Parts: sequence; C-alpha cells; structure tokens
Amino acid sequence: MTRTAIKKEANNTTSLRGPDVVAQYFLRRLAMAYRDKPRRAQLAQHSNALAATMFLFVMLPIVGLANFVLLLSLRWTSIATATSFGNWPKIGMYSLVPISMVLGYLLLAKRLKPFGPKYSHLYTQFDTERDRTIARWLEFGAVVMAAAVLPFLGLFLAFGF
Repeated sequence: MTRTAIKKEANNTTSLRGPDVVAQYFLRRLAMAYRDKPRRAQLAQHSNALAATMFLFVMLPIVGLANFVLLLSLRWTSIATATSFGNWPKIGMYSLVPISMVLGYLLLAKRLKPFGPKYSHLYTQFDTERDRTIARWLEFGAVVMAAAVLPFLGLFLAFGF
C-alpha cells in the first residue's frame, strides 16, 4: 500500500489531506516499534507508539511551558513567598506527568483512532530509514525546545543578559 493509498484510506475518517504531522509521527513510531520487537502483540505496539506520541506532542510542551512560567515567576516572587511554598512546587511538577498523559489521551486518541490496531498495516509505508531519521529529529527538536529553548527564554525575559 502506497502513501497515497494510506491518505485515501485515512480520508474516509480524517481530513482531506490524509495523516497530519501527529499521525505521521505516530505511524513512524509504530513502524519503529514493530521493527524493534516484532513478536509483541499489536495492542502493545500501538500503546507504545501512542505513549511516545503523547510524550512528544503533549507532555514535553506542557513541561517546557511550566519551566518557562516558573522561571518567569522567579523574577517577581520574593524569597519569603518562595520558601513558604515548601514542597508544593515539586508536587506540582510531578503532577504534570499524569495530567499530561490524561490530556494527551483525550486529545490524541480520537485523532489517531483511524490508525489503531485494526488498521495496523498502515504503518508499513513509514518503515524506511528516512522515516526513522525524521522521527528521531522530531524527538530531538522537541526535547531541545522543551528542555533548553523555553527555559532559557524564560531566564532571558526574567533577568536579561
């Protein structure tokens, strides 16, 4: 099945242009999961790819924005106020993980339903070396954006250079 055929099959349930960036990344991760561990059950492969997609498109942006906001708040919060919070900032950061997973499932599960275990053959056209490279660069870019660019932007806006 060619990518055009995948787009036509996806058109029956999604937009007119076929799989969007999120769905393409999901199919690439699904192909990588099948290639890495081909003997796993379809549902396990699908869950693995869905978790990786939620991590990239939901959890990393939420954590990056939280870091950005927390670093900006350092500028305007007094030391007495900051120390009075105790462990609450840590609890707040740890709560971002389950919140972002639930939010990711709510946002992405319906969007990726046309590419579920029932249609597991759709990933085969995304099982090339080029697709794996694209997926790795997307992951690298998202991690750099969430872990470096947004926090440094927050530091720059709060304190300048």
